[in-house]
Amino acid sequence: MSASRFIKCVTVGDGAVGKTCLLISYTSNTFPTDYVPTVFDNFSANVVVNGSTVNLGLWDTAGQEDYNRLRPLSYRGADVFILAFSLISKASYENVAKKWIPELKHYAPGVPIVLVGTKLDLRDDKQFFVDHPGAVPITTAQGEELRKTIDAPAYIECSSKSQQNVKAVFDAAIKVVLQPPKAKKKKGKSQKALIFMASRRILKELRDLQRDPPTSCSAGPVAQDMFHWQATIIGPNDSPYAGGVFQVTIHFPPDYPFKPPKVAFRTRVFHPNINNNGNICLDILKDQWSPALTISKVLLSICSLLTDPNPDDPLVPEIAHTCKTDRIKYESMARSWTQKYAMN
Repeated sequence: MSASRFIKCVTVGDGAVGKTCLLISYTSNTFPTDYVPTVFDNFSANVVVNGSTVNLGLWDTAGQEDYNRLRPLSYRGADVFILAFSLISKASYENVAKKWIPELKHYAPGVPIVLVGTKLDLRDDKQFFVDHPGAVPITTAQGEELRKTIDAPAYIECSSKSQQNVKAVFDAAIKVVLQPPKAKKKKGKSQKALIFMASRRILKELRDLQRDPPTSCSAGPVAQDMFHWQATIIGPNDSPYAGGVFQVTIHFPPDYPFKPPKVAFRTRVFHPNINNNGNICLDILKDQWSPALTISKVLLSICSLLTDPNPDDPLVPEIAHTCKTDRIKYESMARSWTQKYAMN
C-alpha cells in the first residue's frame, strides 16, 4: 500500500450523539469542556496503522433534519463512514437502521461503515440515570446485534471524555479501507437482509400513519401483504376534486426505502400529471426520491399536486394544454370526472 494513500472518513449520526467531540478528542487528545462547534473543521494528517501510513481526512456532518439536503454533499468520495449513536439514547440507536443506513445506502452505496457507540463513560454512570430518568442505556449486546443487522464490519464503544477506545475507532475505519472484509458468497443472504430492513421500515411507517394520519389520507396493507398497500385520498376542498374519494395503490420494492414505491391511482382523474393508467408524474417518486421520505409525505405531496397541478411537466400533454390555456374548462372537466368516477 502506498504511503501517500488518502482516506476520506466521514462521521454521521443523530445530532448531539458526540460526533464532533469524538473528532476533537482524537485530533487534539483533549475533551472540549467549553463551546463545542456544531460541525468540526475538516482535518487531515498522516496516520500509521499496522505499519501502513495513510493520509486520513476527517469530515464532520450535522445530524439535524435541517441539514438533510446539504449533508449528502459531504459523502462524495468517502472511503469509510463512522456511524455514531449514543449509548445513552435509544432514539439515536434506533435511527441507525431507520434513518442513517437508508441515507448512506442511497447516496454512498458500497462504502464500508464502522458502527460506534459514544458516551461510554455515561452508560456506566448510575448518577446520570438518576438525573435523567428518561435515558435508556444501550448494551454491548444490542450494539453487536445492530452491527449484524446493518452488516457493518466493526462495532466499537468509546468515550471521548476519557478517550477510551477513541483511537481504536479511527484505526478500525482505516483498517476496513486497507483490508476490506471478504465479500460474502451467499447472495441470497444480502437479499434477505434488504427485505428484512424493508419490512421493518414499512411496519414503522404503518404504525406512524395509524398514530398520526396525514390530512384527508389513509393507507394500509392489502390483506397480509406488507409490500402491497391501498390508500384513499379525499379530494382537497380548494380543488376541482373536492368531494371525491380516490383509490390509490402502493407497491413497495424489496429494497425500499433505497428505491421509491410505485404509486398509482385506481380511480380515474382528469389531471395533467396523472394518465389513464393512474401513473403519477411526481419528482419525489422519480429522481428526487430520498430514503428520508415516507409514504405519509408522498400522500401529502399527491394531495398538493391535486390542488396545484404542474402542466409544465405533464404526463398528459392535452390536459396540460387545457390547464394552461383555459383554466375554467380544465376545472370543469376535472369536476365532471370527479363526480363520474370518484363519487360512486
